[in-house]
Amino acid sequence: MRATQARVVVFPELSLTGYELDAAPVACEHDVLIPIIDACAAAGSLALVGAPVEEQGRRFIAMLVIDGAGARPAYRKTWLGGNESTQFHPGDGPTVLEVDGWRLGLGICKDTGAAQHVAGIAALNVDAYLAGLVHRLPLKMTINDSRLDPSCLGALQEVFYWATNADYEWRLAELAFGTNVGIAQSIDWSYNSQFNEGIGGMHIALGDGRTGFHIDFICPGGQLEAPGSGSISGFEVE
Repeated sequence: MRATQARVVVFPELSLTGYELDAAPVACEHDVLIPIIDACAAAGSLALVGAPVEEQGRRFIAMLVIDGAGARPAYRKTWLGGNESTQFHPGDGPTVLEVDGWRLGLGICKDTGAAQHVAGIAALNVDAYLAGLVHRLPLKMTINDSRLDPSCLGALQEVFYWATNADYEWRLAELAFGTNVGIAQSIDWSYNSQFNEGIGGMHIALGDGRTGFHIDFICPGGQLEAPGSGSISGFEVE
């Protein structure tokens, strides 16, 4: 957090314990949070950290808001997935956190793929939507006729659909192969820079390339697979 110099830093789902559904709940007074509290105080930042919590005998997958003064639950995951419902209760639904006059809608992983949740967040007149996610890699993307098959995105489909301009319906804006492996040691991935796109491997952009309303996937270790039929109209990226 000190390095990012950001006002708000978002961590992944269950980041304090790892994605372990039987992990012990984390109390907001626990000493494990002290380094984060101290870092927030030093940087003037606010951290949104994933942790299991227990309230009145019920367990939740939560997002803690942490600043220099301490920690408290800001949101509890509503849309549980997989085996999560065997260990946790769902939260109460869309929530807004106000920071410096900005209204921030909160979500955790599968929430972002639930149309009802996304619509509920939008109805709260938010300025931004922040979510802590867990997404296993490698991500395998299937592309046919210059369009991404969105099923590969899983719970992220809804968010990517709107973040890449829904009017473009999963069209690719860019597909390039990088050859400048010499820049690997000097790249700073904390910056969203066009210089990063030249690194070895491949670069895929999804959405509207003219207005900048798109998402870049920069894959230095990406692999290209031809479809089993031998057709050249589609391919898979891993």
